[in-house]
Amino acid sequence: MKLVPVLFIVLFGSVGLFAQAAKATKVVGAGPRYEIVEVRRTLPVVGGIDRAVIKLDTYSGQTYYAIPDVVQKYVWLNMSVEGGLPTESTEAPRYRIYVLPDITYLLNIETGKTWVLPAIIRTWKPFKDN
Repeated sequence: MKLVPVLFIVLFGSVGLFAQAAKATKVVGAGPRYEIVEVRRTLPVVGGIDRAVIKLDTYSGQTYYAIPDVVQKYVWLNMSVEGGLPTESTEAPRYRIYVLPDITYLLNIETGKTWVLPAIIRTWKPFKDN
C-alpha cells in the first residue's frame, strides 16, 4: 500500500516538471530572418536596365540597398519607408517583397499594409487602400 502514494507523487511530480520544461521552450517562426531580392527594370528613355539589390529583414520590414563604395566593395544603405513601419518586435517573418516588371511591393503579411517602390529609388511609398 505504501507503493501507491509514492507512485502517485512520482507520476504527478514528473508531469509538473514536463509542463515547466514545455513553458521554457521558445518557438521561433518559420522562414529566414533576412532575404536578398534583385530588382531589374528596363528604362525606356535610356534604353538600359536599372538594377538594385535589396536586403529585407523579414521580421521588422527594414530594407537596405547595396551600392558600391569608393573601392568597389558593396555596402548596405538604409531605405526609408514613407509613414514608417510598426515598431513592435516580432519573432516570426512578417514582411515579403514581391517584384513585378514595372513595380516592387513591400507587404506586411499579417496586416496587409503595402508599400510600393515605383522606380529604383530609395523610399517605399504607401499603397493606397480603398
